[in-house]
Amino acid sequence: AELAALPAARQSLSQVNGAGIDLAAAHLLSHNRDGAEDAIEHVLALPAGMRNISLAGRMVRVRDVLLAPQWAGDAQAQQLADSIATWLSEHPPDFAHR
Repeated sequence: AELAALPAARQSLSQVNGAGIDLAAAHLLSHNRDGAEDAIEHVLALPAGMRNISLAGRMVRVRDVLLAPQWAGDAQAQQLADSIATWLSEHPPDFAHR
């Protein structure tokens, strides 16, 4: 919240986007897929040039949560996991396998 209160020019994109990914993970752990989708949608839309290894690592953790048995029967959760896999594949190979 404090980062978002700063003028856009002073916000760290990595920190703001990382917080969104972490919020998505928290929503998933609370069984709130819709909240996770809302928290992560802006990160999924980031151009490849604005992505970094820190964001990719966080995205891998969210994808791993979505691939857990508790989400196996949720088609929207699997679609979100697929979207994250696509996002990760748009990076050099070392991003996709962490």
